[in-house]
Amino acid sequence: MFIGPTGPLAFVIFATAVSSSRWSCRAFVAPSLLRRRPLARRCSATSGATDNDDHRGRPNSDSEDAEFMGVSGWKPDGRIPINPFEASRAKPTKGDLYSDDDLMNVLNIHQSLLEDDVLPVVEEKEPDSGGDELVPSIMGLHEMVLGALQEMELQEQNEEQKSQQRVDPQTTATDWSRYVSKYTVDDALRTKVGKIRAIATDVDGTLLTSAHDLHPITTRAVQDAVEAAFSPVHPLLYVFPATGKSRQGALDSLGPELGPLFAQCPGVFIQGLYVVDAAGNVIYEEKLSLDEVAAVEKLAQELDVSVFGYDGDTMFCSKHTKSSHIRDFHAKYGEPKATVLESLTSHKVSFHKCLLMDDNVDMLSDKVRPRLEELARQYSAEVTQAVPTMLEVLPSGCSKALGVEKLCDHLGLYMHADLLAIGDAENDVGMLRKAAVGIAVGNAVPTAQGAASVVLDETNDQGGAGIAMELFGLGKLL
Repeated sequence: MFIGPTGPLAFVIFATAVSSSRWSCRAFVAPSLLRRRPLARRCSATSGATDNDDHRGRPNSDSEDAEFMGVSGWKPDGRIPINPFEASRAKPTKGDLYSDDDLMNVLNIHQSLLEDDVLPVVEEKEPDSGGDELVPSIMGLHEMVLGALQEMELQEQNEEQKSQQRVDPQTTATDWSRYVSKYTVDDALRTKVGKIRAIATDVDGTLLTSAHDLHPITTRAVQDAVEAAFSPVHPLLYVFPATGKSRQGALDSLGPELGPLFAQCPGVFIQGLYVVDAAGNVIYEEKLSLDEVAAVEKLAQELDVSVFGYDGDTMFCSKHTKSSHIRDFHAKYGEPKATVLESLTSHKVSFHKCLLMDDNVDMLSDKVRPRLEELARQYSAEVTQAVPTMLEVLPSGCSKALGVEKLCDHLGLYMHADLLAIGDAENDVGMLRKAAVGIAVGNAVPTAQGAASVVLDETNDQGGAGIAMELFGLGKLL
């Protein structure tokens, strides 16, 4: 940990043995640890005070500038000093920082991260080889710091762009008038819309965009819907997620704007196999048998595809699951980090569902799915799909629609009379068909569109779910 006048810059130092007699230190900078503004910006010479004109920011007086970072006569000029310490100071060695045990510990961590494909690897010439052969090498500290700072700049720019794209309250009435005139409905559907008391919405491909974030229209609509559900005078009583994700995965994926809101609501998770009330108490669940789990795992190994098991908010995978899929499962799709087991069957309480994953969509559809459905028929299990790179195995007779129906019964609602359902995928078909009003967003698969009362032109990337909520759930269509 290096403590400077601009605050802590945290990084993890790793050592790797490049020969039996020589050590080389490299660094891996975790961008998640660098959440402050980039150093170049914080150290730049500006007029007046910076964000924090105390010990964490740039000194305000010339006398303070002269002693900034202990360098006599140095003044901030927008550059990060190559060496901020006095030249006469003795250079430290690794022995001043680490004991032999410390070095061995970081070596072990470093090796573990390499095996898990966590550290970025580049190719460079071996300096002692005398040839042009390229060998793998971990990126150096300088490159990683610059890369992390550039990533932070891009994140800031993206956040600024998102904030600029937010719906202007002054234009809301005009915008909704345009959508109302666009989606004309018959009297029978209009009557159903007037009786909506609850909204169930899918997450992936519906609330979330293809970039796994939220469109401003959708964010605002969910906020409006939750506010209405908690209002003692609004006819809407409930809004809840109905998703294939775990509860923790869904709330984490929805981010700080919507995650805390949905945490106060009931929900249908893991394709209807894990249903909770607003306090998080489980009101309905179903699990696969261990025999079913063993058969699915054996098939996954035979076809060389990754396999995961869901037990509530705890995720597991077999030792044959690809490390890239374990990473994506958490980092891209927002599910909790999976624990690797020698075999899924060693988890004796079994799983709510098993999920098979592969990047080859055609192979998954043409080769894996027929074999998986054949296996499912032997156990009277169900196969469904929410994401093109995944196939899911559920217990006999179970579905997202059944989970939604169980929650509606618990809440005193009639699914066919009180519910607006919004979705996009194959696993949403039953829910869209059984709800009083089913809305498919513009990116929905054909089977979901065929089951819906209305198919929107707007996709998840254009705020389709938010438009559906405002028009058909919050009464703007009436």
